[in-house]
Amino acid sequence: MATIDSRYFGTLSNSSPGEDVDLKKLGFPDVNTWVAAEKMTDDELLRNARSGGHLEKELYIDRVVSLIPGNNWKGVGDTAEDNALATKIMDARSFALRNIGTTKSPFAVYQAAALFNTTEVGGNPAMIAASFQLAAELGDTRATRMLQSYMSANRNIDAKGVLAAYTFLKSDLGHPGGS
Repeated sequence: MATIDSRYFGTLSNSSPGEDVDLKKLGFPDVNTWVAAEKMTDDELLRNARSGGHLEKELYIDRVVSLIPGNNWKGVGDTAEDNALATKIMDARSFALRNIGTTKSPFAVYQAAALFNTTEVGGNPAMIAASFQLAAELGDTRATRMLQSYMSANRNIDAKGVLAAYTFLKSDLGHPGGS
């Protein structure tokens, strides 16, 4: 679970049983959900994501994020494996943006930020900062503290980039079907 938590900037961690209940209300998947997904193949997860709801999409998105070598995609390559991963990334991006609009969950925002950060060549730390900002608006009471900590550790983040990423993520809130 620690590996999954690190993919989402420590947002799956909770400090008390009460906080665990709050996170569930905000749309964060529970441990049993992650364990069940680990047993499924990529194809099973994709099939479920296409026919299921937001949770099935979240599990597929997580699998795709976990497949990116070194958590920093290098872009489309010349191999069949690179092209297959690119296709998975495109599906996951579509699902992630759709989930923001349909769930209005802080977790959906964190997950989209993790996906976009790992699938942009060189990463996108502004996307992570923006996710904390939007998650705070969506009810994650920990997000403001997490944003302050993240910004302290990443002082070179471009404020205009954070605003652009925030605007991008927030624009999907008004679109129940996603972008």
